[in-house]
Amino acid sequence: MALTPYSGNKPQRNVRATFSTYMDAWITWFLDTFMTEIDAVVTAFNLNDLNATSATSNSLGTGSKTFVTQSSKSYVDGMQLLVADDADPSNKWMQGRVTSYSGTSLTIDVHTKSGAGTLSDWIISFDLPVTSVGNQEVTVHTGNGFGSTNTKIRRFSTTLINVGTDITYADSSTLGASFTINTPGKYEIYTSDLYSSAGAVAGASLNSSQLTSNLTSIAIADVVCMATCSTANKPGTATRTMNLTSTDIIRPHVLTSGTASTADDVLFSIRRIG
Repeated sequence: MALTPYSGNKPQRNVRATFSTYMDAWITWFLDTFMTEIDAVVTAFNLNDLNATSATSNSLGTGSKTFVTQSSKSYVDGMQLLVADDADPSNKWMQGRVTSYSGTSLTIDVHTKSGAGTLSDWIISFDLPVTSVGNQEVTVHTGNGFGSTNTKIRRFSTTLINVGTDITYADSSTLGASFTINTPGKYEIYTSDLYSSAGAVAGASLNSSQLTSNLTSIAIADVVCMATCSTANKPGTATRTMNLTSTDIIRPHVLTSGTASTADDVLFSIRRIG
């Protein structure tokens, strides 16, 4: 905010006739106007103009979210905000950019979230934008059969890249391969699979419980990507970029497990990009 400048006459000690009157006017401005405005400035320095609360019911998720909050805050379009559950701010939150703020209405385009559920007790605060996620990637290759329990989940014999802490890779003889997300963000998933017969389908699933069902038979909401091996011994490839949250599990999910080749054309990669 801008401070109101003093517009009265300046008291001069060498002009005794007006000094007392001008000095009284200046003291009145200083105490009534300047001190009030400078107090607001100090409060803003403490970021109170960027902190707010909201009782609006919203689900944790990405996309446009509107909150009823306090007026006269310093929110502007493009500013990065963090909206967190007052009871569990470390695990349930949304991060996004302001798209509009007018009166008591605040709209945020959420790009990253943690947790699930519908909440109505939010704390809103300024947040720094994420500029770099570092090297967070797992790449594995060469097929190694399938889980004995999760019969449609592929396994791999070779780890090519496993860096960072945002993704945990596990390969189990019973459960197959899994990639658990530890840090919410935007991830790129790539799969390449090769079969000895045409028509097989391979890809990836998200948090699926149908781990003995063909990829084409599971709930469509759980399908991340899929590709058809249209020619025998020729790999089919698929990729997708999507927002994932902590505890999400990505799995290499297939249709026909019995005809899989173990060639190096079998490759699966996941990396965080934002």
